[in-house]
Amino acid sequence: MRPGVRAGFAGMALVAAYYVAHAMLLNYTGHGLGAAGVAGLPLPGVLAARICAREGRDCSPAREGVVAGVVTAHFLAALQIVMLVVGVLLIDWGRYTERVGPEIAAGVREAAWPAAAVAGTIVVILAYAGSTLASWLGATTYAGYDSWRQARKQESNTEGARGREELGTR
Repeated sequence: MRPGVRAGFAGMALVAAYYVAHAMLLNYTGHGLGAAGVAGLPLPGVLAARICAREGRDCSPAREGVVAGVVTAHFLAALQIVMLVVGVLLIDWGRYTERVGPEIAAGVREAAWPAAAVAGTIVVILAYAGSTLASWLGATTYAGYDSWRQARKQESNTEGARGREELGTR
């Protein structure tokens, strides 16, 4: 299985964990994760690049990061759509009608599903764009770091060999 697909499955688990953590925080503190939830989006890309480097595969970390982001986005988009549909289904229209009146409630009720469809389309676009871009960024950042680390290691080994040669000639 491709590194990006494996990392994407890990990204799905990460998204599920974020949703659970967000719900728990809302329940106990009254506010959710906020921006902290976005901070983990590059992690599937980092994992994909790490798998590429560790297994020594001839693969592009950036491409595998994009694959990880797309796989993660499948789950993220589906979860967002399900939450949106459940939200519309859970509206108590009787109570809403009592508060705002029958004319306004009828108009809002008529517009609820079309508005949910538009919001769902925007959510899907943002889920795919955000997850893919973040995973690509994570993968390229890790790949850059890994290549810098390898260069430093090689440089250190070269300096060590030169130092041993100098000690042997004295």
